[in-house]
Amino acid sequence: MNIPNDKLMHFTGGAIIFILAALLLPQSIAALLVWAVAGGKELYDQAHPESHTFDGWDAYWTVAGGVLAAILQWLWFKSGFLLSL
Repeated sequence: MNIPNDKLMHFTGGAIIFILAALLLPQSIAALLVWAVAGGKELYDQAHPESHTFDGWDAYWTVAGGVLAAILQWLWFKSGFLLSL
């Protein structure tokens, strides 16, 4: 599978946004923040076509990164790993 670098950057960005936000906020708010940033960035791109390229798939990849980070965080805490340290 060949995923374009641009989409991988969006995926990584979504994961990083979620991880950093989840350090300070509940997971649900962190997830909403990822969604808002992804959508907001694409709305900005759409409003500035002279310097940015709108692509709805970018928002999808950003949110997908956040979703994966949320699942991995949930599994991490569910495993009790932190309790065994």
